[in-house]
Amino acid sequence: MTQSPLEKLSVYKGYKDLEQRRESDKQVRMAIVAELAKLTVALTDVQNEALSGGGIAHMDALGTLKTQIQTLADKVAAAPRGYSGLFSARDIKADTLDAITNFDRELLVSASEMGGVIDAVGTAMGEGKGERAAIKAATQAVKGLATRFEQRSKLISG
Repeated sequence: MTQSPLEKLSVYKGYKDLEQRRESDKQVRMAIVAELAKLTVALTDVQNEALSGGGIAHMDALGTLKTQIQTLADKVAAAPRGYSGLFSARDIKADTLDAITNFDRELLVSASEMGGVIDAVGTAMGEGKGERAAIKAATQAVKGLATRFEQRSKLISG
């Protein structure tokens, strides 16, 4: 296979490797967004079931929780990829990109584990007891995940 003249430059090879790392991180972030979208759908189901059962008292809290999840999903989707152009003065190293990807993978695990917290809200709403505590626990879990996500910017800035 013949290499293009640009591919023969070691600078380009390093740049291409960094681009692949950035793309890998983007894929992990989109998986986080997909997990958060599942939580939003599950919470919508909880809201609908609560409404059909006359549980209108907790709709504001459930709506706020859903908004917090969606806001976090939007931040994750729009997060910077640690990008620096081929001739940029800003130099993002491969180990920094790897650290960002690993951080995002940990966030993905945490986001996928939040399904249980949303299930607990649904169970509490269905049983008609412990609703406030379950909603509060879910809200705290979302806030905790959002706080952890905010630490990601420290990795990018060094």
